[in-house]
Amino acid sequence: AFWMVPREERKSFKWDIGRKIWNGSSGLEIKKNVFLIVALLNQGKTLIDTESERYNVISLNLTAAKEAFKRGAFIHSTAYLKHGIELLGRGCWEDQYYEITLSLFEASAEVAAANNDFEKAEASISGVFANAKSKEDKRRSTFTLLRCLGQQGNIGRAVVVGLSMLDDFGEVFSPNPTPNDIYNELWRTKGVLSGLKDDDVLNLPAMSDEKKASCLRLMGYLFPCAYSSRSPYTALFALRTVQIVIEYGQSEGDCLAFAMYGMLLCGSPQEYEQGRRFGDLAIKLCARNRETSLVWLPRVLGVINMGINHWSGPVADALSPLEKGSLIAVKFNDPWWVLMNNIFKCQAAFHSGRPLKELEVMVSETQQKAYDFEEINLLLSIIPLYQMIFNL
Repeated sequence: AFWMVPREERKSFKWDIGRKIWNGSSGLEIKKNVFLIVALLNQGKTLIDTESERYNVISLNLTAAKEAFKRGAFIHSTAYLKHGIELLGRGCWEDQYYEITLSLFEASAEVAAANNDFEKAEASISGVFANAKSKEDKRRSTFTLLRCLGQQGNIGRAVVVGLSMLDDFGEVFSPNPTPNDIYNELWRTKGVLSGLKDDDVLNLPAMSDEKKASCLRLMGYLFPCAYSSRSPYTALFALRTVQIVIEYGQSEGDCLAFAMYGMLLCGSPQEYEQGRRFGDLAIKLCARNRETSLVWLPRVLGVINMGINHWSGPVADALSPLEKGSLIAVKFNDPWWVLMNNIFKCQAAFHSGRPLKELEVMVSETQQKAYDFEEINLLLSIIPLYQMIFNL
């Protein structure tokens, strides 16, 4: 029937159908049919004649973009965001459109980063940084920038950006940390943990200080950057995150805080048992709230299975958890931890005596993933292992 409609009337025809479905649907029905509704409305968006209608169509495009992103449909998510941004008028950063403009640019940066389009991601981030009304409004885009920098191997800049943001939120670090700085943080951390049992940590109240919660997440992002560059901030981030959790309560990413701390303790032979204890506690914290903690599980599995458990158990026991961590990281579009878990798995397989042919295939596949994700630093870390296998 649609093809019987004259060509010059098709846009208005689709617009009318889309508007009727939209106006006649409940909130739940709109969410269920958002892709259909938005596809129809976008065909006739030039017919919008009121500001409230414009705002609502922009909002529907943002909703569709978020839903498409959750499903891994990055091309479609990008298209919805493009439609939404095109509908913004001049001065959108200054009027009632400010909040939705901010959300559109934040989402655009995240989708571009997930699609490895770093140039577009940084352009959207620049738009936020140039127009945001507060440091709080820059927070989400700063996380995206850190992800872009990390994926491009620009570790030094990522750490500098992260330290600046931490400073804004009240967590100050020395610009040139010394062994004495690490020693002081270690004893401060041991002090706040003194006398606490695992149940005491598991029963801490929820963190109410949003700035400290952001610091916790931020150091969780920065930890792998510091680790891969052998920076002293690796230890400082691990120690400070534990202090924040004990003082301010549970929050997203606290599981990684204790995994990092456990790995740090395993640097001393006298601390293996305590290191294992905090690694196990990290897993319990992940299990406490599966919905919010699952995204952190690949990071926890990576840290404890190559930084903790091999000190007190067979290296081969790490293979299955690391494979699990890699698969979960794929689901959450976390390429850095997809690769880290795969690299750790290759190393565990090598040290547990797996057949050379199997190792060659495993390492070759991991190298290819590093090429595909454009993770140059991680690619360089796996090449020596491949050379050892190739020459045995």
